[in-house]
Amino acid sequence: MKKHLQYIDEKSDKFWEIETSDDSFTVTYGRNGTNGQSQTKTFIDAETCTLEAKKLIAKKIRKGYSQDGIVALATPNSQASKQSNLNAVLEEYTDLVKTGNFAGLLSFLENKSRGNEPELKKQIRKAKSYWLNYVDLSEDNIFKKVLNGGSSWGRRATLEQQDVIVLSAIGLFNLKEIISWDEPVAYFDRVEEKHVLEILKWAKPSWISSFILDKTRKTEWLSVSYRSIRRLEDRGLIEYDPELFIRAVTRFDPWKNSGKCKHTDYIAYITNDVTAYSRDVPGIFSYETALHNQYFANSPEESNKSVLVWERILNHLLFEKKIDRLWFIENCILVQTKDWNANLRSFFRKRLADAKPTTEDLLKYQNSLFHCLHSPLNAVVSFAIDYLKTLILQDGFDLQEFLTWVEPVMMRVDCKGAIKTSLGIFDKIIKAKPEFKTTISYLVSDIFVIADLTLQERSFKTLEKLLEADDIILREKMEMYLPLMQGNIAVLISAFLEKDSTEIAKSEQDYQLVSRKYNFLIDQKRVLPFESFNDILFQFGKFISSFEVIEGEKLINAFITQQDLFPNDALEQLRVYSNQLQKTYFLGSDKNYISGMLVHIIEQREGIYNPSPVTYRQSKIINLPKEILLEVQKKIKAKFSVPLLSFPTHAPHWVDPVVLVQRLLEYKKNGWVIDALDFTIALSRMPRENTQAALLLCDRLESNQADLIKFALGASSEIKLQYDSFLKKMFSGAKSENVLNHATWAVVARTFYADDNFTEFENTSLKNLPNVSHPLIPVAKIINRQNEYKNYSTQQPEYYHFRELSVDLPQSKWDIPLNLLYSLDVYERKADQYVYNFLSHGDVLYWHSLMPQNDQALATMILKYACKNNEAGSDDLSAFLYLSAQDGFVFSQTSLLVIGCSMFCKAVKTRSYASEILIYLITERKIDVKALGEKTAYLISENYGPVQRFIECLTMLRDISSLHNSALIILLDSLISNFTAKDKLPVNFKKLLELYLDLLIRTGSKPREGAMNIISLWKDYNSVKSVLRQIQSI
Repeated sequence: MKKHLQYIDEKSDKFWEIETSDDSFTVTYGRNGTNGQSQTKTFIDAETCTLEAKKLIAKKIRKGYSQDGIVALATPNSQASKQSNLNAVLEEYTDLVKTGNFAGLLSFLENKSRGNEPELKKQIRKAKSYWLNYVDLSEDNIFKKVLNGGSSWGRRATLEQQDVIVLSAIGLFNLKEIISWDEPVAYFDRVEEKHVLEILKWAKPSWISSFILDKTRKTEWLSVSYRSIRRLEDRGLIEYDPELFIRAVTRFDPWKNSGKCKHTDYIAYITNDVTAYSRDVPGIFSYETALHNQYFANSPEESNKSVLVWERILNHLLFEKKIDRLWFIENCILVQTKDWNANLRSFFRKRLADAKPTTEDLLKYQNSLFHCLHSPLNAVVSFAIDYLKTLILQDGFDLQEFLTWVEPVMMRVDCKGAIKTSLGIFDKIIKAKPEFKTTISYLVSDIFVIADLTLQERSFKTLEKLLEADDIILREKMEMYLPLMQGNIAVLISAFLEKDSTEIAKSEQDYQLVSRKYNFLIDQKRVLPFESFNDILFQFGKFISSFEVIEGEKLINAFITQQDLFPNDALEQLRVYSNQLQKTYFLGSDKNYISGMLVHIIEQREGIYNPSPVTYRQSKIINLPKEILLEVQKKIKAKFSVPLLSFPTHAPHWVDPVVLVQRLLEYKKNGWVIDALDFTIALSRMPRENTQAALLLCDRLESNQADLIKFALGASSEIKLQYDSFLKKMFSGAKSENVLNHATWAVVARTFYADDNFTEFENTSLKNLPNVSHPLIPVAKIINRQNEYKNYSTQQPEYYHFRELSVDLPQSKWDIPLNLLYSLDVYERKADQYVYNFLSHGDVLYWHSLMPQNDQALATMILKYACKNNEAGSDDLSAFLYLSAQDGFVFSQTSLLVIGCSMFCKAVKTRSYASEILIYLITERKIDVKALGEKTAYLISENYGPVQRFIECLTMLRDISSLHNSALIILLDSLISNFTAKDKLPVNFKKLLELYLDLLIRTGSKPREGAMNIISLWKDYNSVKSVLRQIQSI
């Protein structure tokens, strides 16, 4: 068949020609009078080729091409007729969908789709959106009857209606148009159904393979069964694509077969189908799949993870010799060097073991095993070492190559098992081939970079046989590694290094906690007013980029006190920052509140900025900025230019008592009503400095204010509470002025006398609240918990047991005054999966800024929620660690327990930060390491978290200085003395004792008596006997 068409008008003069030849056609196109360009396309058969050629010819004719080149211009009548016909076609399609008439779909597509594809595609998309999308149908009186299971969400379409919509999309869409749909995947598993097959044979979409492969790569549960893929291939609907077929053959979903095909039937099918096991199965080594997750049960009573489908398939094919055994062995080894899923590689290692390779087999592939030694996965390294150790002394084994490849393994802390095996191999080589002694000595010396006493002791036993006095290279390596040697290894090797063993021990600088008095009101920290509007603009940038609380407070204060710096077009200049603020989400709730108010002012929105409180975190403290900002807006509106009472005079949050009194006098002079919350925060932020000057001004204040200031500054010890009359108590609300006064007194008392009891509050409405009459000191207990879940294979309940740190708090009190800072959040909450109990990083910093002189309440909440288990906290814990290193931080038993918990945190970043903070605190002698040891002893005794994490933290502190080593010994002495041993010692407890032993030897110290007494009780624990003997011998 040959067809020549032309398109000639005022703008174009071109031709298009197609010529078929059996199963291919050639298209030639270009300007008339030229040879044009040609393209050839080949199909699976001549029938398909002719069909595609006719489609192209029809498409060109619709675009205006003709044999004589004259472009037919549509008349108005023909346009109207065409539109009428289109509307009829679309209505007919809509009727097909509504009735679910999939039997009539093919006839419709054959007769009505040509020339109407763009409009039909739009109609199909609309139908999908309306009929197939999951929507809330509870208000839909027509379709809500399709709902089941108590859900209000569902789809409007029946299965028949879905068939019409999806099959019409398969018939008309190209790959780009249909790639976002998931629904067609299931239809390729229904290829044997008549109406599905008819549509596929009519449309012959060329995108099926690409579509299925794209879905399979992205989502494992969106797949087409292997048998369906083979049927599509047999019918000429797809061409062979290795990756598609391999992904299909390695996944068997029994639920797709509705019970028609069992796992055993599938195994039989794969192992008996020649195409499957000869063409497709070998591809399992070429593409990463999930064949290691395909399980089935031997019987209904057994777990669904009893037998691996592909274990059975591969073992069966090997047994029947349907796959080459040597080829299989080689690929099981080679696949270990690929960056694939660790469990998948483990599966192939087990299949290699099933193949039972002989020594001769392994010698053939020794180079592949050598490559495995450089794998980043330690299990692969161990696998290679285990096989290579059987080949070491065999003829044909390249020993020199092995020693070259194994060198990096000797320094890998994650390959301790492989290293121990290698040491055994080295011992054999030394005896059989002494010419390799020098090379092996260099390899063994590298092991001392690993901080593991047991491993270093084992390495020294091998190295002893290899030490030669005239080996300068070995001597230099040992001297380089000397600081890393643990226990008495350094002493043992001192003879070879010709050093006096006493040189190895370092002098000890005893660690002692030093109490300090800090001055916070220093000139370098004074908060100065802005000098120009440009400074205010610059402050917006600092506010956005900084996590410090004071940066937002400075901006607020500028709007209150420095309006004279704002030019006439100030709001216009600030609009760029408004846009930026609206696009920024801050980690601290205080910054989000401030940001919202600034935007409200800049955009000149009506009314007062009064947002809804934060509800996704169960904290009242983080909503206090909302109340403060109401006071700020009153000041701005009234043009009262005196700062908030709580605005810091010195960074980061301190309020000078002299300035506070001066502000109170300004308020009195101008008749400004004092906000109780603002005043309470100011008192909480006020240190006992500049007291004399402040006291001199106090006499000019109202008596109740003067009494509070004098008490806070230590000039008075009397708490003078205001009381309501009986009638006022009866008719006033819980938030009467006197209740607010009592709350302020309670905060001031708890700020400056954190551990005292105050009987003055026993006759007030606040008496039963925490941190009022008595300090709340939480009791933490580590308890067993369990979660129940249902095993849907056995239909039986199963349980997951875990350990959890529990802190009991008082019951909730909803009438707590907002200025009772230390009591606001310290109460029990109901579990709510939609609410975060923990604080963000910024929230922790804000909390501390309100109560910087007493962090007990904050530590309590961090302990309860961020330390609930060793996976709970991260950002909030890190923020608390940051605060603990700040000047003036007061450590309590609770805060020490929080720091101890942080050393068991799953997040590596948090643990590393905890180590850095401890290094600083020990350097500055700020922390009681003995008390910290007591807390960590409890955590380890009760199995709070993996001991290895704690050891890693302590290891970072070792050898920083003699002071740090001394502090570590005190901490470990305290830990051992307070540790309660159970039936079994915790995993890796031996390593903790090895660290203790190493520090004792390094510093020339002896164990404390309390620690020795406890150690003597552990003689029945076989796992630590060797270490205990060494400790007791010091």
